[in-house]
Amino acid sequence: MDNTYRELLKYINETQEIATRALQCFDKNADFRIIDSLDLGVPYDVDRLAGGFPTGVYVYWHCKEPIIPVDTTVNCCSASVFLLGKIEEFDEPKYIDRLKNINSIWKDGSYLMNFDRGNHFISLCVDEDEEYYLIMHSTAKEFTKGYNGLYPIKGNWYYDKIKVYQNEKKYFRYINGKEAVLFRNTAKFLNQYNEIRHENIAYSILKELNINIVNVEHFHHYGMDNDNSIKIGCYTLDKNSVFPIFSKPSYFIDIFRISKCSKQTEDGKYIVPHGWGKHMIKPLNICCDFDNRQFFMGGESFDILSNDNFYRLPNLVYRDYERIGGENYFYEYYKAELEGTIFKRLSQKICMSASGIQQYL
Repeated sequence: MDNTYRELLKYINETQEIATRALQCFDKNADFRIIDSLDLGVPYDVDRLAGGFPTGVYVYWHCKEPIIPVDTTVNCCSASVFLLGKIEEFDEPKYIDRLKNINSIWKDGSYLMNFDRGNHFISLCVDEDEEYYLIMHSTAKEFTKGYNGLYPIKGNWYYDKIKVYQNEKKYFRYINGKEAVLFRNTAKFLNQYNEIRHENIAYSILKELNINIVNVEHFHHYGMDNDNSIKIGCYTLDKNSVFPIFSKPSYFIDIFRISKCSKQTEDGKYIVPHGWGKHMIKPLNICCDFDNRQFFMGGESFDILSNDNFYRLPNLVYRDYERIGGENYFYEYYKAELEGTIFKRLSQKICMSASGIQQYL
């Protein structure tokens, strides 16, 4: 547990307290809980963290009134693992050309490409048996910041219904009633939507190379699976489930089989990380001033409710569990909290991300 993790644990406890008080205005027995995952870290958007929610958490609540905490910035973010099998002659130049032209391919389509934003990517990988995989990681961008989006952006369909519960300088924003019901129904639909979205995009990339998809599995680590819980950068899984753990550009992607985890949902599912997360290499020193619409972190000030982000912080970096020599000690570091085995280890060959298109092998 690094300093970022420790500071954010204290911060989410404060969020729990103010959110519970807000919900108890509707239901005296209401409560609000946030459980940390092992990749608890700093998100890219200021409003999410200022509103009380880092990444790498599982949020749930009980209240008679339909409620949505809007600064969770709900969408659906998914990892899709496409097994392509053995490929005798892979046309790398043609594949790279398809990646370069993905926006042109979809310019007249309804899907918005976002594999070159944030920590999203499309990665071509191979396993120890020389079988190929295509891995996609992205959100359903069509439901983020437009009028029909779920992010709390001024001018969208519910923005004028947002309520604020304030305690001194900290705050909790939410919608309730019929808007909350419509919101959660939309959010729950997005898991299936993003699966079909990824499958269509994968087909559009591979069809010119005459590559068939042998199998696909989808793993959702952001969004709503039910009416009163939200995953923010973590999976909720049963024992013996197999899932991908992302690391860093150029490094292995492990397909991991879980046997035990110390973090659990209220109904006993394991709360497990989808990656290594981001941390600050200096103290966070978080402070919020809602009256003046300012948020302070890492010695910098940021505007609240103006779509500001943390990209300009040079001390905000991805956690790195690679030792000298290439060994991954993530599992050793968290051995008291996470148990299981590496089912498959995938080596990245060609990856499209915010860094452009990179070839690694």
